[in-house]
Amino acid sequence: MSPDPALRRVFEAHFPGVALPSDIAAGIARRRLADGRSLFMQGQKTTAFYAVAAGEIETRFSAANGTVSVIENVGPPRLFGLAAFAAGRPSEYEAIARGASEVLVFGREAYTRLMDEVPGFARALLAEFACRRSGARTRPA
Repeated sequence: MSPDPALRRVFEAHFPGVALPSDIAAGIARRRLADGRSLFMQGQKTTAFYAVAAGEIETRFSAANGTVSVIENVGPPRLFGLAAFAAGRPSEYEAIARGASEVLVFGREAYTRLMDEVPGFARALLAEFACRRSGARTRPA
């Protein structure tokens, strides 16, 4: 498992029981964002999915008439941007830092290696999708 405490918390929360090899963990980058800085825009095809390591990310949708609706304020250790990234589709929302924030960046190589090389990751990811689809914020124990 990774010595990075934020990455360890992400795996404990979203991928319980899945061991993260250190060589894959080394490929998961960190990105710092200043207050108000955009991580990705609505309609943009993302190159990664993310986990909040510190601070808070506001996810929001802008309607054609200019109305902005906040979907969620995402804090540690939550994941976001996963559906658009995994599907290879443009994001349906934008993600903006609310205050100084830091995210973990799960790029294509890390995602592919996690899916192909780490036993249990794909099942845990499917369970994560299922929980979100059902509206659950946490997994059952």
